[in-house]
Amino acid sequence: MSAAQGNHRGLRASLSTLRLGILLVTSFLFGLAVCSSFFLWKIHNNDPLLSDSHLPHYHNVASAKAEFTKSETALQPSSSSSSPTSILEGLRILVTIASFDFMQLPHLEEVLDGFRDLCYAGSKVDIVIYTTVIYPVAFIDMFNDRMRCNNPSQNSGLTTTMILKPNHVRLHLVDFHRQLFYERIDQYDVFIYTEDDIRISPTTVAAYLHETNRVESIVGSQHATDFNVGIVRYEYDFPENVV
Repeated sequence: MSAAQGNHRGLRASLSTLRLGILLVTSFLFGLAVCSSFFLWKIHNNDPLLSDSHLPHYHNVASAKAEFTKSETALQPSSSSSSPTSILEGLRILVTIASFDFMQLPHLEEVLDGFRDLCYAGSKVDIVIYTTVIYPVAFIDMFNDRMRCNNPSQNSGLTTTMILKPNHVRLHLVDFHRQLFYERIDQYDVFIYTEDDIRISPTTVAAYLHETNRVESIVGSQHATDFNVGIVRYEYDFPENVV
């Protein structure tokens, strides 16, 4: 008897739960229909909150694209203008890099990329690499392919030369650029000495020239040679679990 009564009560609970579920679903669908009808009626009556005045006008895409193209064209320098468009335009730069061996080769590639960017910025860049090891032909071919500057300007250009020094010079490898600078002092506007793990970007060179001009404007051209703009070099010391 007790088992029969328990089954009867379970059946009634299941039926009640089913009826409650059907009631909730019906109420949800009815509310959804009412809300949809309300919004459609508002749109039909040009309600300002729901009208297309607050929506993007995609039918103006064509005119917007034409305006962008016009603005982009206006940014291009005029071919008839003879004045430089950048502080780096037409600059003659002699770069020397001390690279003892292949230990810093991945960094050397990034350093060379920075000077190639100088060429694309409009400068004429001649790079001289002092090293104590003979580079394989594969490395030289890689550098030739990598160090191409396709800037069409006649004032820009890029050359790379490697000078081999004996291995016993060791730390004195950093001294050879001085004689080269003295020999070509009248042939270039900027002289840069760096090493194979110090990247110098066009932004760095432009900032140096800009700040040098500021010094000259402050102290005068007669005393400007008594000052030299410095560049702060720093590196991150990340924990081992971050790098």
